[in-house]
Amino acid sequence: MRSIGFILAIVVGALVFYAAGVDGNVKAALLTGIATAWGILFAQSAAQKKSVDEAHREKKVEIYKKFIRNIEKMMVATKEGRNIVDAELEKDMLRMKSDIILWGGVGVVKAFNDYEAAAAKQERMFSTIEKLLRAFRVDIGLSNTTIHNFDLLGMYISEEKSTIRRLDRGETKN
Repeated sequence: MRSIGFILAIVVGALVFYAAGVDGNVKAALLTGIATAWGILFAQSAAQKKSVDEAHREKKVEIYKKFIRNIEKMMVATKEGRNIVDAELEKDMLRMKSDIILWGGVGVVKAFNDYEAAAAKQERMFSTIEKLLRAFRVDIGLSNTTIHNFDLLGMYISEEKSTIRRLDRGETKN
């Protein structure tokens, strides 16, 4: 779009110099025509961008849902006392990295890196997952304005938020 705008500006400038000796009505018609063409090009560009953004949003939702499903699997495994990581989950998480590199917004990439660092250390898992869920929502165009800390992850965990915060810090005593 920028290159089209630049070319159009050059054309307008050339036409103004050319039309310097032309009747005022012709100049007005010429400028109206150019403005109309510019408006049509801008509208088409905006429509195309919206279409691309919507296609990207659908792909992002698909990727982010996979991650959420994996978190759900890990929570169920934890409650049942099973190993939370298996070969299938490891493959899914590896694919997730590739998908996030290609499709994730800046906030999602940062939050995913923080999640992986926390997972490697087994520290602050709840808060990093919560931040990642929030980043997913922002990346697909949703607002987190009135959502409080641990509201999203709290939908999966029955404990009070104070208990979740305590567990997130690694504290085991009440």
